[in-house]
Amino acid sequence: PGYNFVSQPSHSNAGGVGFFIKENLKYTIREDLSISENLYEALWIEIESDQERNMLCDVIYRHPKGKLEPFFQYVNFSLQKIHREEKYCMISGDFNLDLLKFGSHSETDEFLNILLTNFFQPHILQPTRITDHSATLIDNIFFNSLEHFTISRNVIYDIADHLANFLIIDKFSTLPNNIKIYKRNYSKLNVQALINEVQSTDWEETFAEVSNPTSLFESFYNKITRIVDKHIPVKELSKKEKKLQAKHG
Repeated sequence: PGYNFVSQPSHSNAGGVGFFIKENLKYTIREDLSISENLYEALWIEIESDQERNMLCDVIYRHPKGKLEPFFQYVNFSLQKIHREEKYCMISGDFNLDLLKFGSHSETDEFLNILLTNFFQPHILQPTRITDHSATLIDNIFFNSLEHFTISRNVIYDIADHLANFLIIDKFSTLPNNIKIYKRNYSKLNVQALINEVQSTDWEETFAEVSNPTSLFESFYNKITRIVDKHIPVKELSKKEKKLQAKHG
C-alpha cells in the first residue's frame, strides 16, 4: 500500500526486474533506455523534481553464463546517454559479476571500469550472496554523485538467497548550517604542471624509506596528496556557495 509497481519482464522463465515507487513521486518510465533481452533486463525510471535535477533510477538483472560483450555495449550506450543529460543517476541490480574478483577476472574488471570512468561509485562493498562454500558480491548499487552523503548496507533476510541491499542519499540542503563543506578549487589548475611534478618526483627514494606495505602506501599517499593539494587546493565553501551547491548538486 502506498506504492506503485512497474516492471520489465523476462523472455525466459527466470529474471525480470521492477520498482516499487512511492505514490507521491512524479516519475516517467524511460522507454528509450529500458530493455528486455535474452541475456539481461533493465528498467529505467526518471523521478521528476521541481527544485533540482531529476533523478534517474535503473535496475538490471544479467542472466548468468550469458555473453558479456553485448551487455557491456548496452551499459556503455546507456551511461554515455545519461552523461549528456547531466542528471543524478542510481544503477542497481544483480549483475552476476563478482566484484570481489575484479583483480583476477578481466571481464569483471572491465565492467567496473566502465562504471568508474562514467563517475559511478559502487556502494555495496561486502558479499551479497553467501552459501556454505562461497561468498560473492554480485549485487550492487552505483551512484554518480560524490557530492552527496550516502549510507549503504546489505541486510540478512531469509526471503531469498541474496542479501537485501539499500542506499540512503542525503542532500546537502538537509545539513545543519554549522557543518563545514570543503571542495577542491580547480580554477587555477595547470594540468601539465601537475603531471610534470608527479613525473619528476623521486619515488624510489620515497619507497626506500620504509619496508612494509602499509608504510609504503602511507608514504606514497602522503607525498601524492601534498602534490595534489599544491595544484588543486581544498577550500571551505562560503554560505553562498553552500546554497548554490545544495540547489545544483
